[in-house]
Amino acid sequence: MDSWGLDRWGTVCLLLILSALPAFGTSGVVIVTSDFVIIGADSALMHTNSKGETTGFTQGCKILKEGNIFYFPVGEYAYPNFRFNLFDIAKQAIIKAGTVKNIYQTVEAPILARLPSIVQYNKSARTNEYARWLRGIPIISITFASFEDNAPIAAVIEFRIDAKGRVAPPTERTMSSVPGQLQLAAIGNGSAIVARTDSDSWMQRFDSDPINESQELIQLEIDASTREKRFDVGPPISILMISRNSSGMVRGHEGKCQTGR
Repeated sequence: MDSWGLDRWGTVCLLLILSALPAFGTSGVVIVTSDFVIIGADSALMHTNSKGETTGFTQGCKILKEGNIFYFPVGEYAYPNFRFNLFDIAKQAIIKAGTVKNIYQTVEAPILARLPSIVQYNKSARTNEYARWLRGIPIISITFASFEDNAPIAAVIEFRIDAKGRVAPPTERTMSSVPGQLQLAAIGNGSAIVARTDSDSWMQRFDSDPINESQELIQLEIDASTREKRFDVGPPISILMISRNSSGMVRGHEGKCQTGR
């Protein structure tokens, strides 16, 4: 595993993402065991114009780092007209909170302040996406992960609207070390991940090769996106591992999160 070296590369990734906005689409997985955290993510960024029409796709690193905490935003990344940037909100929340355990309130308030405007815009501009939100698909999911108190921890926060289009309270899930147990969260487009991991045989495969099995989960979502001609989930795949001894992108599985660039 490489040392992370993300301060410089994180800036490059963020500039890439902000160069053509709004940008949407992602598939990811967060896995917490008693010894480590794995985050897997695709690299596709779908761009739209002011009418909500898809204008193209680019690639970018979606897993960033501030201090000792990694963060992985999914969903509605940025709306310049509303002065909303999910990456910047996440970074500032980490600086203020200092730990994953204290992250909820610091990140939720600034997102909730802009969420009604985002919902109202998409109600007319992106009717298909708005319809998905009405069915319970998160508007935004954001994951924070680190090694705290000598143990792995991740926090997954999701923002939704209810069936009437009203902004609902965020859902919060803390995934922490439990001896002999594995905790998993499918982030963004995750139906293929859920189907794959709903078996004892998957647990055995993961135990024998956690990195490649994590990559396979994201590949399933890429394949589904291609079959359905959505193309909002795409290669390359990035795999991050956080453990007691080291944290960083897994060598050979960096995707767009290359180090030293």
